[in-house]
Amino acid sequence: MADVAAALQAASLIVLLALFGGLCLGGWQLSQTGTATLALHRAGEWFSGLGVIGNIFNALANAAVLVVKKLGTGFIVACLVVMGTGYAMCIGAGTVYYRLAFAKRQEV
Repeated sequence: MADVAAALQAASLIVLLALFGGLCLGGWQLSQTGTATLALHRAGEWFSGLGVIGNIFNALANAAVLVVKKLGTGFIVACLVVMGTGYAMCIGAGTVYYRLAFAKRQEV
């Protein structure tokens, strides 16, 4: 019984290797056709836009690093404090106006 199982394993391995080799050969032949080359070229054109976006983000990051180096940390911290204060003032004013708009009115 063990000899039959080993023979079946060897036969199935040979068949699977032959199928895999045929699949690889077929895929290679398919990739050499004009249609596949055109499709891969178009897909490359589509993905080239992602490369452009990556280059833009890289340039913006480099510009931000240069700004931080040239302006100094004290100036940048002061700008962030001013922006935070302005944001807090807007939130406070929005809260006041919201409460004023929805306050219950007293009858005179």
